[in-house]
Amino acid sequence: MQRTWVVVSDASRCRIFEVGPRRDKWKMLQSIEYPQGRAKGHELLTDKPGRNQQSRALMRPALEPTTQPHEVEVERFAHQIAKLLELRLAENAFERLVLVSPPHFLGTLRSALSTHAAKHVAMSLDKDYTSLEAAELLERVPL
Repeated sequence: MQRTWVVVSDASRCRIFEVGPRRDKWKMLQSIEYPQGRAKGHELLTDKPGRNQQSRALMRPALEPTTQPHEVEVERFAHQIAKLLELRLAENAFERLVLVSPPHFLGTLRSALSTHAAKHVAMSLDKDYTSLEAAELLERVPL
């Protein structure tokens, strides 16, 4: 039987479960909170963009952010999860990976995974189940 991990996450929290041999019990291995993933864009900005004087009459931002601050935090959290999974995969902690996340974060997380880790993704489910308990997850996530 292959060891299976289920990653239930969104942009601000992640829980990693190990599935029991008969798939009837899940053991939570780790829980990660990332409050920056819940923050609004204006809460993440500490300063206004720098200014560049092009003429005496016209002042405009020198560096406009190309990615919204909230999206930067979402990507940062996805990379943090991906790095953890890749480290644990190198330790042979699991063979199969199941990802459960809302659609946007699921895409971000999948793109953050290395090619090697992505090969171990057995299933993806685009649902927000982060608030469900393990017993409810057992009922809703088909393995």
